[in-house]
Amino acid sequence: MAHSFILRFFLTLWIVPPLLVASCRFRETTSSLVLGGYITSASHFQSPRAFLLLDVKICSCGAVWSDPTMNVLQICSVICSFVSLLLFLISLCSNYWVVNSTVHAGLWRYCVLNACSLFGMKLGAAGHAVRAFMLLGMIAGAVSFFGLCSSFFKSKVSSMSLIKTSANASILAALCVMIAMAIFTGASSAPGFVYGWSFIFGWASFPLFLITGVVTNLSRSRS
Repeated sequence: MAHSFILRFFLTLWIVPPLLVASCRFRETTSSLVLGGYITSASHFQSPRAFLLLDVKICSCGAVWSDPTMNVLQICSVICSFVSLLLFLISLCSNYWVVNSTVHAGLWRYCVLNACSLFGMKLGAAGHAVRAFMLLGMIAGAVSFFGLCSSFFKSKVSSMSLIKTSANASILAALCVMIAMAIFTGASSAPGFVYGWSFIFGWASFPLFLITGVVTNLSRSRS
């Protein structure tokens, strides 16, 4: 009797986990039914260790293989969020928004023949508005990126969904960037100056933030 119990116990430990992995990979209803039968029959062993091991296998398998499409979308959204935030920060901190042969300037400093000085508060209302919306966009973009990274380890904080929050923050960042860039475009047209690469990076971050929000929403709808 004892030998029969031990034999069935080890057969369960060696046979059921591979079947569980196969079921998680292929998501077949028939496999789920068969696995359900195996798990039911395993209950006759009355072994807490057997069920603990089975539960670990089931949980880990479900976490990894539950929906490969959702995982791919999450990874894509993290990459888009990182690239958009990187371009945005480079644009925000650099001094090549407008340039000519001797002067180049950004939101915070201007340089004449590579001798740079701070604007301080010597900007008009449009300049301060651009700064404000860019800073709001930076905060929203950072929330989106770190929320997406955290969503791989924890789906919710209290009752707040990290993926949903990241999607909304990314769309908010796109909106702030669009407003800031539009204000700067309308207020900075001066003869002899052209837009530099910092300005181009700022505009490039806008559609990327928007794409991040859309892809994140798609991954949330599949979760």
